[in-house]
Amino acid sequence: MRLPFLILTTALLCAVPAPLAAQSAPKPPRPATGPALPEWLAGNWSMEDGALWAEEIWTSARGGIMLGIARQGFGANLESWEMLRIAVKGGALVLTLQPSGGGTAIDYPAVLTSAESIEFANPSAREHQRIRLWRAGQLLMSETSRIDGSDPARLNFRPVATGE
Repeated sequence: MRLPFLILTTALLCAVPAPLAAQSAPKPPRPATGPALPEWLAGNWSMEDGALWAEEIWTSARGGIMLGIARQGFGANLESWEMLRIAVKGGALVLTLQPSGGGTAIDYPAVLTSAESIEFANPSAREHQRIRLWRAGQLLMSETSRIDGSDPARLNFRPVATGE
């Protein structure tokens, strides 16, 4: 009588899966290695100049990417918005801008970087061909222009408390 009990117990133990900790779970993809993301950009930023206003929100660098959203308006009206991301592509930092209205995403490779500034450029872009971001004390500065620096548009953002 002992033999069938042993056979049954062994069969049941073999049929029970190993504990979850012992199972090998698939590992998440490793973030791309390369240049450091501009951590100084993370935060909630706002600008007002009369009735003109703009806001940008950037996540901290995590998983090899920073995500941003931006919107701009006049008075109570929203004029534009866009989704942004900065990630390493092909060994270099690249800003990808997805405009509102379902337009095609545009890549802007970084051309200049420092501890508190970064400049992206894409000479084939129709509107903004050069995008420069930098910190001036507590402020976040943003300038867009043609590739030669003509037609500049500058915004000065102040940090916004997030209630944390």
